[in-house]
Amino acid sequence: FNSVENQVIENYIGNQNMEMQVSETGLYYEILHERSSITTGFGKHIKIRYHGGVLKKNSDHITTTQDFYIGQELQVIKAIEEVVLLMEQGDSATIISSSTLAFGEKGSSTGLIPGASPVIYGVRLLECD
Repeated sequence: FNSVENQVIENYIGNQNMEMQVSETGLYYEILHERSSITTGFGKHIKIRYHGGVLKKNSDHITTTQDFYIGQELQVIKAIEEVVLLMEQGDSATIISSSTLAFGEKGSSTGLIPGASPVIYGVRLLECD
């Protein structure tokens, strides 16, 4: 993925003193577990609440609740789906992603996220069935 975006992400994490794991795809994440036994998986119906936006100060941020099925295309960005697969019902996560796992070179259809922009989201897994 883009080395400029990666440097922006790593600088942000360092400046905020965050301790995050990195997945094979380059997703930075931290999960706060609530010790639930209800796990996620492909094809499961998920309800999440998330907030975030562009990884910079004073950016337009969104907060929303969304239902989707894991594995269905174009439901949520790849970064959110990837972290949800690591979560259990009730867990919360912080994710930081390059545009590769978010809105790509074109940006979001709403215009809130410009192309080639790293993003940060807080995600809470409300329901899993």
